Amino acid sequence: MYDYDLDGKQVILVLDPDVIDQLKHLGIPGSPVYGKVFKAVEAGLWMDNHYFPLCPIDQPKLVHPSGEAFCHAHIFIPAPAIISLAVFPNTIKEPDQAGLNRIGFKPL
Repeated sequence: MYDYDLDGKQVILVLDPDVIDQLKHLGIPGSPVYGKVFKAVEAGLWMDNHYFPLCPIDQPKLVHPSGEAFCHAHIFIPAPAIISLAVFPNTIKEPDQAGLNRIGFKPL
């Protein structure tokens, strides 16, 4: 997919608006989205999401301060859905929420 090592990197993805409705079912709230790449493969990106809203019965659950139960999941985003991305190769600190977060941009 990409000639760049994205595994473990923090990224901002700009997604094709035509696929956002399908991706909402996987906890992706819109575009652009910020998160951590678990694994990049030829067909797309596996994104790490520690706050996935649906949990199988046998999976350990995390509890958000609001009381909601979540579980850890890897979400696949197909390559054709990705219009562009920004990579933060030197990111040391995890984002405040370790899930996929919709972001906005503020001009400098």
